Amino acid sequence: MYQQHHDGICASTLAWRRRLGQATIGRIYAQFTERKAKERMSLQCPTVLGIDEHSLHRKQRFATTFCDLKNRRVFDITPGKSDADLQGFL
Repeated sequence: MYQQHHDGICASTLAWRRRLGQATIGRIYAQFTERKAKERMSLQCPTVLGIDEHSLHRKQRFATTFCDLKNRRVFDITPGKSDADLQGFL
């Protein structure tokens, strides 16, 4: 439900589909967003960082993946590959 609302499905449509109130959908979305933000803030920066760029759609759109090489996990993914695209992330 969070992902659907995040992707643009309005609260009234989700409320109708799930037989919930729009305010309930809003509260669930806000709580989940807050929980995700806290999880992101509590992440430890990797000691060994791997960076890779890859094409998303016929070499027209790119994304950059940051990996924690020590723990073998994806740390984050951000759109773009240029210095300007990544400036806000770094």
